[in-house]
Amino acid sequence: DGITAGGKNSSFEHCWIYCGDNAIVSSGAENHTYRDIALGTTCAALFPQNGSVNLLFDNIYVFRSNDGVFTNRYNGGDKPNRAVEITANNLDCMDCINVNRFFQGGNMGLLKKTLVFNGLSLPNMTGVTNLHKSNIKETKNILAQFTNPGDLVTENYHLTFNNLYIGGNEITDVGQVIIDGDYNNTVTVKNDGTYEPVERVIY
Repeated sequence: DGITAGGKNSSFEHCWIYCGDNAIVSSGAENHTYRDIALGTTCAALFPQNGSVNLLFDNIYVFRSNDGVFTNRYNGGDKPNRAVEITANNLDCMDCINVNRFFQGGNMGLLKKTLVFNGLSLPNMTGVTNLHKSNIKETKNILAQFTNPGDLVTENYHLTFNNLYIGGNEITDVGQVIIDGDYNNTVTVKNDGTYEPVERVIY
């Protein structure tokens, strides 16, 4: 991992990360701030595993991510319920390959999980659902995906996206993106025109 941290009351600021595993991992963290960070990874960019309360991601620039941008799941052997409270302000993502979703949540149980994204710019998320299958299925722009087979039942996610852009295009309604396996989870998209996204331009 690039940064792995648990415990309480920590801050990580003004960093540049390039690694071959998840770039920022917070595990059971409380009152953590991650600010002004540029990162690239062959795995997930942001990975708050386990329950994490009062986490702030502020001004994060993802210049490369190969396996999703934001993953929230529990990787331990037991299967307890986990609570989550996370805010992300100004999250700009440029080059995300083999990625078919922005957010993935799973194995987290039924406690309330609240995530707010204020200012999110994503590339078109066209990727393969399984690199190991000979018959590759292509899926476009899955914004959020919940619960994989074998996971603890995961519900009570509440995701709010304020000012969301995908491929440079403003997303004004949740119906413009795919929510996979939403169950008893909610996803809300609201835009007020105050956010200027970072747009990838290919020459």
